Amino acid sequence: MSLSARRLAPWLVAAFIIVIGSVAMAVSALPDKPHQQSVHIEQSTDNGFVFGVDYADQLPEESETGIARSLDDPGAVGASWIRVDLAWYRIEPNPGTWDWSSFDREVDYAKARGLRILAILDQPPAWARARACAKQVWCPPQDDTRFAAFAARAAQRYPADVVAAWEVWNEENLGSYWLGGPDPEGYGALLKATSIAVRAVQPKAQLLVGGLAVAGSDGTNLSAQDFLIDVARSNFLRYATAVAYHPYSFPTVPASAKAFGDISTRPGSLASILDRYQQSSMPIWLTEAGAPVSDAANDPGAAESATKDQERLQAAYAADLVTAATGNPHVKALFWFSDIDLPDQRLYFGLRRADGSSRPALTAFKNAIAAYRG
Repeated sequence: MSLSARRLAPWLVAAFIIVIGSVAMAVSALPDKPHQQSVHIEQSTDNGFVFGVDYADQLPEESETGIARSLDDPGAVGASWIRVDLAWYRIEPNPGTWDWSSFDREVDYAKARGLRILAILDQPPAWARARACAKQVWCPPQDDTRFAAFAARAAQRYPADVVAAWEVWNEENLGSYWLGGPDPEGYGALLKATSIAVRAVQPKAQLLVGGLAVAGSDGTNLSAQDFLIDVARSNFLRYATAVAYHPYSFPTVPASAKAFGDISTRPGSLASILDRYQQSSMPIWLTEAGAPVSDAANDPGAAESATKDQERLQAAYAADLVTAATGNPHVKALFWFSDIDLPDQRLYFGLRRADGSSRPALTAFKNAIAAYRG
């Protein structure tokens, strides 16, 4: 069933109230339009630009020592934000059974370090997924209002000075992250419901269109541009304050990469689409960007010269990435993926190797941020 059929409707208000409890009374009273206040989070140390480190859904699996060490890294490189999954399946494993402990811990550690959180709202529990793909976590929700109720509870629980922005889903233009195939209309309905619910609790909340991946429109995926056009055409962008984008381009450095040209300089760029739909002031956040060390799977300690060469290329990429991102006036945020290698997921993009040792990329990223600040 297409999510486009599941928009907020009057007959759903009662169900929404049951799900969201006290928060729902504010949501049901809200007009079918979010607050339009200008949202600005002060980042004086970053000259208005947000730097962050991306952890995806890694931190709930960390020990106390591990999470403390991991969350020391943003400060070490000069970043003040982290991006983490707020996976619904961890929070409400059964209807009405809430367990916030894993995310509470992340918030506590981040707050102690003065870090702000970009929380990715995603991964419904099995009971809340669309029936056709209910066995997989990247299945879209069966009911947008239930997802929105979860988001509103989170916004009610966590203060805006710590959880400072919300990203609705992740790479929804890929068939692997929106099972059943990308559905811009359905995603837009989810964004709308979530925005209304969150802003009933936090009227000035920052809400991001989920990070769009670099892809071609091939029947399985939609390009970031085609997806954004469809969302914009249906007037869903008014429910967001920024668009997230994931311009992976390695081994091509960002300055020369098509993925970065597609932000604002190539025909049909993301910025030109925003301009076409009267959203020219909407910023673009690079909520995932980075470069892999492919030999790390077999050489985790970087003992071989080939691995060391790859790590040097990764470091050069990190420096160029900061220059390219901060040099584009449409881009207002950059998050490096990831803090540490994730061997279980076969992801070797870390500023640190799986054993915790730092790569040259960590120093390169730190130095580039410092150079930007002058």
